[in-house]
Amino acid sequence: MAESAASSVLLTISNLAIQEAVMLSSVRAQVQSMKDELQAINAFLKDADAKWRNGEERVKTWVSQIREVAYEAENIIGLAGYITTRRKLKRGFIGAMSRYARTPVDLINLHKVGKELKVITSRIHAIHETRIRYGISDLPSQVIKPENKPTQMDQRLISPYSDDDIVVIGFDDERKQIIKDLLDPENPFLTVISIAGMGGLGKTTLAREAFNTPEVKKHFDTFAWVVISQKYDVLNLLKQISKQTNRESRENLENMEEEDLRKNISGFLKKKRYLIVLDDVWKIHTWVEISRYIRIFPEAKNGSRIILTTRNLEVANHAKLKTLLHTPKILDDEKCWELLCSKAFPSYSNPKKEKIDELEGLGRKLMKRCNGLPLALVVLGGYLSKNLDYQTWSRMVNDREWGDTTDENNMDNILALSYHDLPDEYSKSFFLYMASFPEDKVISVPQLANMWIAEGFVPAGERQEEVVDGYMRELAQRCLVQVVKMSKTYGRIKDVRIHDVLRDWGVREGGKDGFLKVCSSRANLEKSRDAMVPYRFALYDAPYSTGGDELSASLPNLLRTLLCFNWMSSTGTPVQRWNSLRVLYLERNGTVILPKEIGKLIHLRYLRLEAPDFPSRAEFPSSIRRLLNLQTLEVTTISLCLTSSFWVIPTLRHVRIITSHPCLTLFDGNILMACQQSNLRTLYLTSRRVSHEIFPEGAVKWLGRLPQLVSLCLDNIGGIPVNILTVFKEQRNLRVLKLGGRLMETVTHIRRLPDSSFYPPNLRKLTLKWCELTEDPMLILEKFPNLVVLKLDAGSYRGMSMYCSSEGFPRLQYLSLRYLRNLAELKLEAGAMPRLTHLTLQNCDAMLKLFVEEGLRHLTRLQELQLIGMPSSATSADSLKKLEDKGCKVTIHMAIQY
Repeated sequence: MAESAASSVLLTISNLAIQEAVMLSSVRAQVQSMKDELQAINAFLKDADAKWRNGEERVKTWVSQIREVAYEAENIIGLAGYITTRRKLKRGFIGAMSRYARTPVDLINLHKVGKELKVITSRIHAIHETRIRYGISDLPSQVIKPENKPTQMDQRLISPYSDDDIVVIGFDDERKQIIKDLLDPENPFLTVISIAGMGGLGKTTLAREAFNTPEVKKHFDTFAWVVISQKYDVLNLLKQISKQTNRESRENLENMEEEDLRKNISGFLKKKRYLIVLDDVWKIHTWVEISRYIRIFPEAKNGSRIILTTRNLEVANHAKLKTLLHTPKILDDEKCWELLCSKAFPSYSNPKKEKIDELEGLGRKLMKRCNGLPLALVVLGGYLSKNLDYQTWSRMVNDREWGDTTDENNMDNILALSYHDLPDEYSKSFFLYMASFPEDKVISVPQLANMWIAEGFVPAGERQEEVVDGYMRELAQRCLVQVVKMSKTYGRIKDVRIHDVLRDWGVREGGKDGFLKVCSSRANLEKSRDAMVPYRFALYDAPYSTGGDELSASLPNLLRTLLCFNWMSSTGTPVQRWNSLRVLYLERNGTVILPKEIGKLIHLRYLRLEAPDFPSRAEFPSSIRRLLNLQTLEVTTISLCLTSSFWVIPTLRHVRIITSHPCLTLFDGNILMACQQSNLRTLYLTSRRVSHEIFPEGAVKWLGRLPQLVSLCLDNIGGIPVNILTVFKEQRNLRVLKLGGRLMETVTHIRRLPDSSFYPPNLRKLTLKWCELTEDPMLILEKFPNLVVLKLDAGSYRGMSMYCSSEGFPRLQYLSLRYLRNLAELKLEAGAMPRLTHLTLQNCDAMLKLFVEEGLRHLTRLQELQLIGMPSSATSADSLKKLEDKGCKVTIHMAIQY
């Protein structure tokens, strides 16, 4: 992917040159000239990519030089824009003067910019001239654009259950047997259920299906799912199991040694019927270490189970505990054809029977090459779905360069085929970027979108998030990612997962041309002579002892992305050396104190710090306000120190903070009122500890001045002035609103919602919590014309009844009522909620009679009813049977503690 690695940065140069260089007339001509040269070189990249892959080392050097000079050029253009932004933000007399006449410091910096632009332009000319010596074809110049951008129709064509097809089509009987083994009342002994087979056979999917079955969730007391993989850290493994099985232990985990953790887990599990999944165990030694040496699984005769997935049959047979072995077989021809057709001709695309009949003969020949391996069939089917023509299929049948997948390593051919068929370099970059995340991790698409935007992979424009969704759907339709969750509010893909076989291939492909390097040990940090210098690094568990100086020496100066998962450095993070960073992702436990030098990362656009467990603490220096290009800040920690002056950053688009620290300390009315936040789209502030303070009036006014605000969450923030619900009246962009706090009234003790005319007109999702409303909120909320999702959570309403009129909630699809302890009835008139498809009632203790006969019968589109922790008298079996007969999925769970 040399083409992608270089062309993506050239695209970013082009965008920045247009957006920022125009503000600096003294260097505008130089920037434009440099941009033209970069685009000219880009015209030769495809030919260079082919020659480099054929082993021509000189061409690899040429591509590497292009990328390095492009990144340096981007930094210079960014510095020019930074100077202008900083000058505009200056206040007082000096600030007023600088807006009309540049200060000596600015003149010096601009002179430096112009000088460095000349040097880089000379280097570009020199690199351009070497093209002839390397024999790279003279291709016509072209601007990089998406060649096959998903259309609006394509974006709707996706099943939210795409990762279940392997089980549904191939292994449903196996799944049922595993569930039976888990629940077997005649087997009280601790039992290992081993699922063994080659990569891509569906082992993890089978385990996940059984793990998430409602009967299984109800049967066991506590659960844990941990991915072992080839390299793992015992201490981190124990912490994961402890956190998942015993939430009360989280506060003490950080300072516990291995022996203490072992005793803690074993002592807790001894009193529980537990289910632990150990996913992807590679070696016999690993299982022996976990099961015998660590000794964390007590053998109480209460029906506890361990699910073990492995590619090594010897591992499955080596368990000394009672073991039930499952070895899913490769699919027979008919199941193979059924699975391939489900992907090549998905039902949502309305395939024509004539087309299927025309291609069936060729398709069955291609099917044979997958040798019954489900993942190979799924990925091949995704590729074929985008190439539904006889000539392409025939050419593949006659291609002798790729055989069957008897050896799982040969499946690389199918993965490479699908990857290289992606429509453009954006989608290729997106796929490789996801390979940086740990195995089996559920990846948030909005989070990815912010990282990709920070990297410059997404074309500039107002609807970048929608563009990302289009490309993610392209990857999902090709079965290169598994869709885990869809957004109820927008219908977009919300969470995805990448299969470990695809991920491993992506790591190898990304490392080959320097797009990405994944490091799970100190040795991995060493530079490889066979690959290009990578500018994106992902560091995993192993480098705990890696010091800051050693880490700094191992990574390139032009580092653009640094992702650290469960990473720790006793000597700190030498961020000042990596002043080209666009993305910084830190995930670890304990205290994180960012150095004051972080203010020098003037190109930083995305900053995420995740340290959710006690006694984690995050401290941001005041210099963070100098990050004038920062677009996204995401923080999850117990204690937070963040100066309110950080709101002066004009480029902020997304701010998401989860902490036990009172969030109100982030707001200073005087600072906020002076800020010009014209780009802020997401503001998510939630505290795990309920505050008794009142949200400041200055902050309320500031919220009303955010023209681009799309999503706002203020949860557990204390008292909320009731007028906060009226300041958004003119904000037509606001779609999602969550308020968690007591509404403050001064005149009356009756807490009611303002009239619906005061709300944002395009609101699609509303969540209320702890508002302590005393008047039925449905009378107001049912008039919201565009509301799709409504959640009334704990403490939102203290009354006993709710009423919805015949014309209420015209577009509502999802309704959730949780922990409304006084609610006894919900009355629905005929015609209310005509589009409701999902209804959840959880722990509404006073609801002794469900409204099935009178209310639910009006909900003709209801697809799913969830009853969680509800009184047994709240409904009858006959009423639920009537719903199920109409095609509604009814799920009943035991009580869940709040």
